[in-house]
Amino acid sequence: MTIKTLKGGVMQFLANKSNQVLLKNQILIKERIELEIRGFLSGLLEAMLEEELKIFIGRERYKRRKEKDIRLYRNGYRLRNYLTIWSRMLRLRVPRCRSGNFKPLLFRHGGMNSEELIQMLIQLWVEGSSYRDLSVLVKKIYGEHYSIGIFGRMISRVQQYAQEFHRRKIIFKYDCINIDAFEISIKELPKRNINYAEGFTRKGKNAVSLCVLGQRREGNKSIREVLDFRICSTENEKGYTALLEDLSKRGLTGDKIGLTVHDGHLSITKAIKNVYSKDKVLQQECLIHHMRNVVNKIEKRINKESLKKEVWKVYSSRTEEEFMKLHKEVIKKWSALEPEAIKQFEKVNHRMLSKYQFDITLHKELHTNNTIERYFREIRRRIKAMGVFETVKSADKLLFLIIEYLNQRRGSIPTNTNLVFTH
Repeated sequence: MTIKTLKGGVMQFLANKSNQVLLKNQILIKERIELEIRGFLSGLLEAMLEEELKIFIGRERYKRRKEKDIRLYRNGYRLRNYLTIWSRMLRLRVPRCRSGNFKPLLFRHGGMNSEELIQMLIQLWVEGSSYRDLSVLVKKIYGEHYSIGIFGRMISRVQQYAQEFHRRKIIFKYDCINIDAFEISIKELPKRNINYAEGFTRKGKNAVSLCVLGQRREGNKSIREVLDFRICSTENEKGYTALLEDLSKRGLTGDKIGLTVHDGHLSITKAIKNVYSKDKVLQQECLIHHMRNVVNKIEKRINKESLKKEVWKVYSSRTEEEFMKLHKEVIKKWSALEPEAIKQFEKVNHRMLSKYQFDITLHKELHTNNTIERYFREIRRRIKAMGVFETVKSADKLLFLIIEYLNQRRGSIPTNTNLVFTH
């Protein structure tokens, strides 16, 4: 071995040793900084808790109580964990009151968690994560086990926000509102679709959520938001009337509605007339639903695609005159070939033609109920994992969370500044 080789080996050894020492020092410095930060935060939070207890009791430590004061006394401390998103976990000395009714504002009903952490977990749940996924996430990051019950209590904190949502004033004018419903299952309600003849009970949807969605514009920006929803046992005139009456009292008067779009359900038509009879609010029935009704009556498979294209060409007409002209041509051409389908196609009412009172560029959005149907697909995707809601209250609360998230994602103003989702 030459001196040059030996010298090179020594230099390499010293370099490696130097890197190891440097890395070790970096780790020690990082741990020291983290320890100092945790100590500072713990001291700050404990000082806040002491100050809050002092305000609650009404006097300083060791100060005698005046005769007219309430009999409140300190009762030592308890150690509790406080999870945050900017540190691992803080072990805090939380002061106690002998009466047991001192509840620090720092700690909420859902557990010993920071507001930011709760907000993050709620958003992850709304975006599709299950309780089990969140439990694993918290365990990996914070080393703390979270049960499903704890997550349930966290979600229950939004009940007051749901109440605000159902009571908030409607201040904007809407070019169009869409009205429709989707089915859900609630355990406390009796099941429908019971087949006694076959000797079993088929699990079926036993409730519906009636929804009203508004579309408006702010400059070049299109904003879509669910204005309100109501859980009912069935989709009927009474439920829709109650929902629209409530919205009308909160500010959604007839002069703020450009057009109502729905699937032609008779209960919706009657409810709109009941609530907005004086305002003569225009109604537009979804033409895709009408086309499906025609297609379902086609008897010969070979005719299905051809007739479907011609029917949609009629429904996509640019003017009312063009609509009526093409309508007659289709009837004349297909009446002998597909009598049942054409019999359904002949059913035309004024609610199918309301879109022609608006600019042609808006027809595509106005003659279908696709806007609210897309909302429903998002909602169904998120509640699919649950299967069945325990109570009407829990269904209302969780549907509000999902709808509030979707509303904010589409440009709506948050119901409460404490519940703002990031996108």
